Amino acid sequence: MHDPRNRACLVLSCFLLHGWLIAWYGVHYSGLVNPALVPSPHAIGLRFIELSADRLPLDLIMSTSRVFVGVLRGIVVAVPSATSSL
Repeated sequence: MHDPRNRACLVLSCFLLHGWLIAWYGVHYSGLVNPALVPSPHAIGLRFIELSADRLPLDLIMSTSRVFVGVLRGIVVAVPSATSSL
């Protein structure tokens, strides 16, 4: 019923995730790297929660609208040029 390969992949991915987090905390707390350059995972999570409650939705809307405007401008410039050269 259950494929043992799926279970092995799930276990392996859990070990990799935990190993990656342990290595990240290790680098942060070791003092080898400036903690301002490598913040801890929980500090990033807390900052993400702060931003998502405050500015993140507006920033996402603004960035997405800029991307769409840029793509539309590119289409407007490129499509007439492509059809006129045929």
